[in-house]
Amino acid sequence: MKAHFFIFLCLILASAAYAQNYRLNQARSTMAWAGKAAFSSYTLSGAIQPRAGTLVRNQERITEASLSIDMQSIRSDIAQLEQHLHSADFFEVQRFPEAVFVLQRPVSLGGGEAMASGSLTIKGITREEEIPLSVRPEGKALVLEGRALLDRTAYGIYYNSPNFFEGLKQEAIADTFELSFRLVFEPAEGE
Repeated sequence: MKAHFFIFLCLILASAAYAQNYRLNQARSTMAWAGKAAFSSYTLSGAIQPRAGTLVRNQERITEASLSIDMQSIRSDIAQLEQHLHSADFFEVQRFPEAVFVLQRPVSLGGGEAMASGSLTIKGITREEEIPLSVRPEGKALVLEGRALLDRTAYGIYYNSPNFFEGLKQEAIADTFELSFRLVFEPAEGE
């Protein structure tokens, strides 16, 4: 019985020895958003900043990851739009200053292309999301790049949604918006 316990303990310690912790390099990471009109090709876009993130790599898999996004950093070239995105009509950033993604299932690093399945919380509402991404090494860092299409109405953002308000015509805003990212995770100090 003691031999089985010892072998089990050795396997756990060996597995932990391969795990490497990473932290988001905020200065080297970028995120952008794009939204569009519901019934025309008119598109608006801007930037948003990741706040913090961690990642655990165990051999050829990402086993844990979390990312915090600074919702107060939403930017647009149009000042009035930027203020509106900060308001209760959209992201209500004073009340909900961050959005958070937490990985729920491991991501394989083989092949470079992957699907990150996890929980995303925006405006206090948490939903499961599948986010396609590519993962590649860059020196000692891991770079995650991708583009997610998200349904804003799933997070309680109904402003000018054609699915919730009739007769909007030119004022209608598509329910989906795009979030693109390039996230650079570097080995944590001492790793």
